Amino acid sequence: MKPSVVLVHLGDFFIEYLNDSIEQILKFNDIQIYVVTSRIHFEKITSNVHLLCIDDIKKSDNHIEFIQSSKRNRDFRGGFWNSVVERFYVIEDVIIEHGLRDVFHFENDVMIYCDLSIMNRIMNDSNIKMAAPFDNDLRCIPSFLYFRDDEVLSLFNKYALQFENYNEMLLIAMFNKQYELIHHLPVIPPDFRGELKSKTGLTTEDGSVYYKNFEKFNSIFDAAAVGQYLGGIDRRNVKIKFIDKIFKRIFRKVPRQKTDKVVNLLSIFFEELQKAIFIKPRRFVNERALYDISLFEFTWEKDESGRSVPFMIYHKRKIKVNNLHIHSKRLSRFRS
Repeated sequence: MKPSVVLVHLGDFFIEYLNDSIEQILKFNDIQIYVVTSRIHFEKITSNVHLLCIDDIKKSDNHIEFIQSSKRNRDFRGGFWNSVVERFYVIEDVIIEHGLRDVFHFENDVMIYCDLSIMNRIMNDSNIKMAAPFDNDLRCIPSFLYFRDDEVLSLFNKYALQFENYNEMLLIAMFNKQYELIHHLPVIPPDFRGELKSKTGLTTEDGSVYYKNFEKFNSIFDAAAVGQYLGGIDRRNVKIKFIDKIFKRIFRKVPRQKTDKVVNLLSIFFEELQKAIFIKPRRFVNERALYDISLFEFTWEKDESGRSVPFMIYHKRKIKVNNLHIHSKRLSRFRS
């Protein structure tokens, strides 16, 4: 069975950059993509994918219990903190209902630059049941995930039900610390000589896990730090005094369901304003990642098919980057 991709978008507001993410996956892969979302968004998806209505999917016992027990904030950004956890229950439902094996899941602001059939072969040869990138001992940023089937995912979802308010990043790390069922995807090369200590003072019990499996992939995966460094962070997470005042005044008059769209438009406006007055945006260094991403250089090269691919440069060695987590949501700038 060929691998497949399951993407999940929950909520009433459609995110336009989801189309960039899907088109980028298809640029490198001939693969079945399942997109789970509300039926009202179906016509907004521009690529040939398998659309699944969230309301039509049979919910597992885990999912039903999650809906009944979750106490996560449902007001912040349209229920963001609830949705990022619920998607794991949705993925479990889809895998079970469609009998899927070898499933990849990416966050919707991720761009892919690799052949997933090759990734899948490595996962199978290494007997990996679930894989994800971690950027410190206390969290996994699930930008790029692999599931052999629903086995480990179902265990994780059942485990997560104990914690009604935790986010998915903490839950994955906690689950793996207890059960050690999730393989680390390499986020740095094995010859990295920088100190593994975050700007907030976090350290690690075992630094080797951050380049674990590098010899199998001969490449690295971006949890978030690379995409944030190259593309900046979500404008909603930044406070610049004069811009913040403008945003607040506008939001007083904007209905809640339209705030995300307004934020995106204003972000574009202020980015263009920065260019016009020659203000160069600062590259963001993730303060919780154990590795200082500014110690690496990055470049883009064309592959044999003429597609642009990012590479990390360390000690004059080029290392392919399989994905970029574009936290700024400006995915179109990172198309191949």
